[in-house]
Amino acid sequence: MSYRTAAILCVLLVGGMFGISFVTLAAAGRVMEQGLEMPLYERALFAVGFFVANFKWVLAMPIAFVLFLLATFTGKSPGHK
Repeated sequence: MSYRTAAILCVLLVGGMFGISFVTLAAAGRVMEQGLEMPLYERALFAVGFFVANFKWVLAMPIAFVLFLLATFTGKSPGHK
């Protein structure tokens, strides 16, 4: 994995975390306003979304660290072609 790939994945994953939190809150608000009963799989997805929404700042740094660590160890060394 190259550093550029790690940076792109990091931006996509962290951006996705922020996007999931907004979508989850919007969807949950709609369901709660209408008073609909949610199936079990929707409750599980909302739980994941709320977890990401609450802890996105804590999750963002380790994700970036792991991706760049993988890029460091799996990237091609300059001496080998």
